[in-house]
Amino acid sequence: MGRSRQRRHDDLLRQLTDLGDNLPLGPGPDPAFRARLRETLMAESFAAPVPERRGQRRRQGRWQRQWQGRWLAPALSAGMALVMVLSVMVTSRAVPGDMLYPLKRAAEGAISELNPDKAGGELEAAAQRAEELRALLDAGGGGPHVGATLQEMEASTRSAMERLDRAAPRDQEKINQFVEEQHKAVDPMLERLNDVDQEQASGYLDYIDGLRLPPG
Repeated sequence: MGRSRQRRHDDLLRQLTDLGDNLPLGPGPDPAFRARLRETLMAESFAAPVPERRGQRRRQGRWQRQWQGRWLAPALSAGMALVMVLSVMVTSRAVPGDMLYPLKRAAEGAISELNPDKAGGELEAAAQRAEELRALLDAGGGGPHVGATLQEMEASTRSAMERLDRAAPRDQEKINQFVEEQHKAVDPMLERLNDVDQEQASGYLDYIDGLRLPPG
């Protein structure tokens, strides 16, 4: 029991003792005393803590865990998705050699993992490498990053084809459209490449030409 509550109990006991010593026969306690006594008892009843039942604590704890479980996973997923989207937006113009380019590739990889169409994601990555190749050439040549970008473009394309070959049936219309778009992107850049990179790019175009077949 706290000191303040002990003092209140002592005061109440002293008041009752005074009442016993001075109480005349016949009339009841003084109205003022009864009012003070009622106020004291009411204050004690409101101040006393209500004991919490063990079962109630268990139910509250279980409800809190269930409530946290319901919102925590969706909140984390939404937060991760938001971070990835913001990363893509911020780094969309980054090219190989830029400070933000590793972040761009990391966000691209995370989004690819969430994409159920893995082959489609690989084709999009190959198209993105073609865009980066053009940006490198526009910026003044690109140096060794040009050859590395060509290699990654071909690697993504081959990975996508392996996935599509395992699919049944193979989406030939998607492949033909991809080949056409890659030609539109890469053909104008051939004359801007050095001999080594031009040979590599020409070999890539020959490879994707072999993928083009009549749909059906």
